[in-house]
Amino acid sequence: TNFSPADPSQVVGLLLAPVLFAGDEKAVELRGKIIHSHARDARKASTSGVPVEVPVGDGDIEWIAYLATLESIDYRGYLCIERETGDNRRADVDASVRFLRRFVGTVVAS
Repeated sequence: TNFSPADPSQVVGLLLAPVLFAGDEKAVELRGKIIHSHARDARKASTSGVPVEVPVGDGDIEWIAYLATLESIDYRGYLCIERETGDNRRADVDASVRFLRRFVGTVVAS
C-alpha cells in the first residue's frame, strides 16, 4: 500500500507546524498522532506575497486559535520555537518565549 500522510491510521508521529496549519478539523483527525509542534511565525510580504519569517506573535498566525486547537485535542507535547532568519535571533527567541508564556503554562528557554 502507498503511504498517505493524509490518512491518520498510517501516521506514526506527526510534526504540526502552525504555518502549515489547515484548521482544527485536521488536528482532530490527527489527535493522538501529533508528537511535536513548531512555534514559528510568518508574515506575507506585501510586494512578493512570499511569507517572511518573523518572531512568534509578530506574524499572521492566529496563535489563540492554534493553541486552543492543541488544547482541544489534549496535545501535551513541546512547542519548539524555531527562528532561522533575523539579525538577532536570540532576542527574537526570547520575545517569542515571552509571547507564548501569555497563553501556555510553562515555557522553557535554554
